[in-house]
Amino acid sequence: MPAETRYFRSDTHIVNNLAARKLGTAQSSSYVSEIINSYDGNVQVTQYLGIKVWKRDVNGGETELTAGLEAIASGDTSGLKLSTRSQASVSLAETDCIVIRIFADDFSPPATLKDTFATEQLGAQILEAAAWTVYYFLFRMYAGGMTTYSFRFGTSTYNSRVDDFAWSSGGPPPAVPQSFGDGLNWIQRGN
Repeated sequence: MPAETRYFRSDTHIVNNLAARKLGTAQSSSYVSEIINSYDGNVQVTQYLGIKVWKRDVNGGETELTAGLEAIASGDTSGLKLSTRSQASVSLAETDCIVIRIFADDFSPPATLKDTFATEQLGAQILEAAAWTVYYFLFRMYAGGMTTYSFRFGTSTYNSRVDDFAWSSGGPPPAVPQSFGDGLNWIQRGN
């Protein structure tokens, strides 16, 4: 399976007994704005966002795949903020899903859970080793004498996502037919 982009979507589903927003291969049609912090006055305060990742089995058991908070990005203005993390190869059951939880705060490492996203049951045997790039859209707004920072996601305008998410069935590659001749006859066989 080639590397995918997985989008933080605004819609929800239930997978492996978990109600979560979808971590899907296409964007949703509406966005969500999760408030991180609000401040009196027109101020700029650095905000931090990061993720933790789990594989979740069909019975709801979770195994964390991150060593604490990873892919921490920061900023004090509106726009996409990005960071990377190395995903090691991990064995999966075909009914497993991958869960990503977003944390944000005005200190690092951020400690406040902002949202939970989950893939469908992948039907995979391996979450492939890859260098993920995680994009968070940080939105800053000043109105009514207050500055508010939010994590926005769900549309191409607020394009929060994970690039280079890769998984596979783990089976042998498909046979490639080849022709062989003995001088008189040609036969075709799988590799």
